[in-house]
Amino acid sequence: MKSGKAVGPDDIPVEVWKCLGEAAVEFLASLFNRVLENLEKAYDRVLREELWYCMRKSGVAEKYVRVVQDMYERSRTVVRCAVGQTEEFNVEVGLHQGSALSPFLFAIVMDQLSEEVRQESPWTMMFADDIVICSESREQVEENLERGRFALERRGMKVSCSKTEYMCVNEREGSGTVRLQGEEVQKVQEFKYLGSTVQSNGECGKEVKKRVQAGWNGWRKVSGVLCDRKISARIKGKVYRTVVRPAMLYGLETVSLRKRQESELEVAELKMLRFSLGVTRLDRIRNKYIRGTAHVGRLGDKVREARLRWFGHVQRREKCSCNQMGSRHDRCNGTGFCQCKEGTTGIKCDECWPGYYWKQGCQHQEYQTNVCDEELLMCQNGGTCHQNQRCICPHEFKGVLCQHSRCEDGKKCIHGDHNGASVPALSLALLLLCPLLTLLLGSAVLRPETVPVFLPPSHTSTHTCDGALAITLLCTLKEPRTSWT
Repeated sequence: MKSGKAVGPDDIPVEVWKCLGEAAVEFLASLFNRVLENLEKAYDRVLREELWYCMRKSGVAEKYVRVVQDMYERSRTVVRCAVGQTEEFNVEVGLHQGSALSPFLFAIVMDQLSEEVRQESPWTMMFADDIVICSESREQVEENLERGRFALERRGMKVSCSKTEYMCVNEREGSGTVRLQGEEVQKVQEFKYLGSTVQSNGECGKEVKKRVQAGWNGWRKVSGVLCDRKISARIKGKVYRTVVRPAMLYGLETVSLRKRQESELEVAELKMLRFSLGVTRLDRIRNKYIRGTAHVGRLGDKVREARLRWFGHVQRREKCSCNQMGSRHDRCNGTGFCQCKEGTTGIKCDECWPGYYWKQGCQHQEYQTNVCDEELLMCQNGGTCHQNQRCICPHEFKGVLCQHSRCEDGKKCIHGDHNGASVPALSLALLLLCPLLTLLLGSAVLRPETVPVFLPPSHTSTHTCDGALAITLLCTLKEPRTSWT
């Protein structure tokens, strides 16, 4: 590093770094470690069990959940450093870094974790782990912030107080502080959210200056073409409209520009066009001739066109109506999506999760269901998949996928018979005969705590028909249907 040079982005001269020596190296190392930890903390804190739960709750098919589980099962990694690689070690928490699927999985987790505290737009806005909470008073901000922190931390996530900021747009409310777990949250006059700068005074001067800077950055990238005298002015105008102007107009369709701010954009644009055409203000050429030579219109007119285009896009948006039985509200919230109830999914909240059925809304089924198919989740031991909901198992097997045998030794059950008839067949014949005999000989009373379900003799009890003739029936106590689906 040479002395006497201009300062970098850190605004610290080179002479200072030379004087600090090793102390500066240690300081930079600790600073980079803290920054790296804050950036990776959100992905690394996602619990695997929480991920499976959120995927199922979001309505993801069970076979896709199994595929993702196979991707994360027994995952191992190594750390590469200057002296080589470390030994392999297991990774049992967090999402895969660098995977194209990880951002989508993280969005599913955050959407489910914040469902209890999320409000309609603009009171709550979310993009991955960037969350904005708006309220009318400082007390409501602290309450909503604490509720959000509790909802996230009880599911394994953690809110970073050092990266949390608050901004007050009301001067009367500007004297107090906001606290999170007893720690004071930093107050700012402006903050950046999704690339746009928001100011506490409601102005957009900082955003306009940033758009001008973005335009100059784009102009410098193609300055070799724009300043080439061999290229015609028409081609230069096309390059400018394709590369430079979109960077200056990005996001301005939703910004309320004043005349002074609009003039700042046009002054920067004309300066770029003069550099491209090789003229200066001393040449005393009017602005309209410069624009006509490059075939470039006024930037203010383009901003108004973009604003009208966005307004038409909003007006043409489909009027959203939600299913009254499956949604918390009849109409969509400010985001354009329906807020579904527990067990309900779909664009209009008219579909049920696996394990639920529709009856004036999604109701939880009494028996355990499974999304089965003929590809990934096939029914075992001769079972058949019924409407992709559950496996119908043979008599000898049970379980969600018919994977468990009813016999203790794991083999097929072989029941004794009476004169060549199996026990279930004999029980069915006796059960059909019992009502007929009771009509002729007396009333038949079955014990109320039992129900006739034909299972192997290892789960049997007896019922008797009151009358002149007593018949022993094989039956069982009422069990959950999960044991014989």
